[in-house]
Amino acid sequence: MTNSRLIAYLKTLNKAEMRDFGRHIKASKGIKDVSILYDYLLSYHPKYPEKYLNKDHIASKIFPKENNIAKKFTNVMYRFGQLLDDFLVYEELKVKEAEKDLLLLHALKRRQLDQYFFRKAEQIEEDWKKNPPAGLEHLHNKYRLREIYDTHHNYPLTKKTSTNPKHFIYHIDTYYFAIKLYEALSARNNQSYIADLNEANHKEYLLDEILKLSQNSAFSKVPQIKLISNLLRAFINNDFKDFLSLKNEFLNFINLYNKKEQYDIAIFLYSVCYENYKSGRPEALQQLFELNCLMIENQFLLRDGRIRTDQFWNIVNIGFAFNQLTWTEKFILEFGRFLQKNEQQDVLTICNALLSYHNSKYEDAIQKLATVKYQNVLYGLLARSIQLRSYYELGDDYYQMYLSLTKSFYLFLNRNTLSNETKLQFKNFIAFSKKLLHTKNKSNSFDFDTLSSKINTSNVACKRWLLAKLDELQMIGERNKKEKVKVFK
Repeated sequence: MTNSRLIAYLKTLNKAEMRDFGRHIKASKGIKDVSILYDYLLSYHPKYPEKYLNKDHIASKIFPKENNIAKKFTNVMYRFGQLLDDFLVYEELKVKEAEKDLLLLHALKRRQLDQYFFRKAEQIEEDWKKNPPAGLEHLHNKYRLREIYDTHHNYPLTKKTSTNPKHFIYHIDTYYFAIKLYEALSARNNQSYIADLNEANHKEYLLDEILKLSQNSAFSKVPQIKLISNLLRAFINNDFKDFLSLKNEFLNFINLYNKKEQYDIAIFLYSVCYENYKSGRPEALQQLFELNCLMIENQFLLRDGRIRTDQFWNIVNIGFAFNQLTWTEKFILEFGRFLQKNEQQDVLTICNALLSYHNSKYEDAIQKLATVKYQNVLYGLLARSIQLRSYYELGDDYYQMYLSLTKSFYLFLNRNTLSNETKLQFKNFIAFSKKLLHTKNKSNSFDFDTLSSKINTSNVACKRWLLAKLDELQMIGERNKKEKVKVFK
């Protein structure tokens, strides 16, 4: 039974829920045997050691005097499963208030309790106006409420105007538009999905028409449609200038979205802001950092108790780029434990090496990375790029080690299965860093504008670092020129 559905379900119940499930069983009739099984399983909740879960063992323990215990136990298990299913549904209704209310309306309608039906329906409608429930699902529930309400056989007798089918159509369209735009936006933001968009089974039917209609006054006043359609247009048109207005729109109506939607929309906004960052907008770095803080404060980062590795990297790198070392160190300590277990050690090793690097502890950064054998080839790239930058900063005494690493780095790139684009990025990084280090060590003059233009227009890893080092060399060169002028005078 260790891997059975029943045990998997029971493990998710906390102590209070397990107790309530026992009451649920005892409240049912004719289930004495099920109650005996419950008492047995309760004694091992929630760990359920495998040695106590053998079916024959359990059957002999709870039905020691029965002859055909195998058949009896199978029947009891079946009934136990039915009651557990019912209990899980009951527990779900505790958190699904709208679902419970709509089910109650169906019950009142079926039992022809018209007076109480209309009173309850009007109360639900009024409550939803004052405090709209979170989630796009609410738009669908508004349609469901309208459908139950307006199709009641006594509805025209209670209202001055008769039922209007357009009510249904508008609420259907509102929900359909919102969820269609939301899913299309998810597809745009998921690169692995975009590769399949041209396949027949992934065509986005009616999307252009819905985007146009979403600007209609009937739909643009729906906050969810307005925000999601504007975000989608930004992705489609590759135009991310309106990040601040999109962010404010989200924050103004954040309570209209459930936790999953809040998380997803925050990720969409992050993607918009990151595009601005990549395109060199000066304000984007601070905006990204503030967005990271917002996501942490509102608990958007964790999904099923885990943080996405790529998101973790983005937050760490933005923290370093914005020179928030203490904040970034705290983030690594607090959220590193939520990384996937098979990647956790490698990611935290690199992050701690980056902390040392940004605190100018270059030898410490190299030492932390030297003995690690990375499971993921991409982590190997990141580690070597940190080591190479550290050797660059350490100067002449480490020049031979730097050259040795560049050779082994080239071999690593050629031997491993990497995309041609990734190989090109890091080979260009090695080549440009060698050019900068040669200039730094020899104090030679160089054409700053030409080299800056080459780096800016090249497909190269660590581009911002290369440009920062280039600026430093230019400043040193200009200072040397001034000193020579003074000596000459």
